[in-house]
Amino acid sequence: MVKSGSSDATSVKLRKLIPRCPICRTSLDGHRYAQIAVTVANEIGMNRVEELLRNFRQHRWREVTKFKDFSPQENAIISYVMTGPHAGGTSVLIRDPSELYEAPELFLQESLTEEDMNAIGEVLSSDQWSNL
Repeated sequence: MVKSGSSDATSVKLRKLIPRCPICRTSLDGHRYAQIAVTVANEIGMNRVEELLRNFRQHRWREVTKFKDFSPQENAIISYVMTGPHAGGTSVLIRDPSELYEAPELFLQESLTEEDMNAIGEVLSSDQWSNL
């Protein structure tokens, strides 16, 4: 089941950072996303950020989903996956600042194969997905 949501804050944020699907080059209508990881991005947590980045780049999705460190007083690195009415998808890492006056930044974006999306589907439940 996909949660409704093109007006939720995360959907709005993703649409600002990635206005068109990198796979099919169309609007994000009919696409969906899931948050798969979050970790604190500060000097103390840099080892965790590096570990997340390493697992993300190696497409070790089961390991990526183990990152659940969050503090509202700290900047965060958040990983999302996006897919649409096509094979494959996109994974992104976003720097999400704790300060309200700072905008989120796209840190890293990668295309995902259908095989990657199947592996992600094995570690995410269907209720973790929301409409873009």
